[in-house]
Amino acid sequence: MTQTETMTEEATIAQHYPIVVSVVGSKGGAGKTSICAALASAMVFAGKKVLLIDADIQKSLFEWALRAKQNGLSSDLMTATKVKSLDELDATLDDAFDRSNPDFVLIDTAGIAGDWAQAVVASSNLVITPVVLTANNVEGAIKTHEWFQRLKQRADKPEDMPAHIILLTRLERTLGPYEKELLDKAKKELNLFNLAIRDRKAYRHMESDGLLGEIAREKKLSDNAMERGQAKHYIEALSEMSHIFNDMLLAADKEG
Repeated sequence: MTQTETMTEEATIAQHYPIVVSVVGSKGGAGKTSICAALASAMVFAGKKVLLIDADIQKSLFEWALRAKQNGLSSDLMTATKVKSLDELDATLDDAFDRSNPDFVLIDTAGIAGDWAQAVVASSNLVITPVVLTANNVEGAIKTHEWFQRLKQRADKPEDMPAHIILLTRLERTLGPYEKELLDKAKKELNLFNLAIRDRKAYRHMESDGLLGEIAREKKLSDNAMERGQAKHYIEALSEMSHIFNDMLLAADKEG
């Protein structure tokens, strides 16, 4: 069985309900939209149906999905919508549970302030906070972690809160002294997930073009031998993201 084939098979969340994954954080620039795109790529590559909900005023995820479709690098397994209010979010989630029934719902968010963010968390099975090794983003991740812990303490049933995973992203292969210091701080003050997303060109191209698997397929079909050779980099990124997400599902299942 391949890694992508294990997606959701090892999670005990009822199969007929979508698994809702939200990506939250107090700071921009940590790659929330990029993680959503990478997760969607892994889900679609595994043959799963995914609904993207863009709850960020900038609508970057929704625009990415449109761009992917225009580029011919999307999939019938992926749909995207944008919401402007809690009522719209509730209606979209109700429809997902009652009618469209995707395997996964991915919610991209603007921040952690107010009732809006709390409602997103309350609707989720898994909450992901990305962090990159810059001073602002590490501090932002700490702020988000503390905010989530306060939510959990105030909850009537803290055990029903979703798992909160803090995921290191854009990790370079070689770290300088400054990045090592930030990494030590993040490890000390945050419960970092045991896996990290590497800094890869494939992810940057994904943000511009579309789904990782579709980019790889297009390159494999190219008449240019150099282009065909590039396909492996997108497959490697897909494999990385699939492995990370499967481990996150298992961690969320154990925590729940």
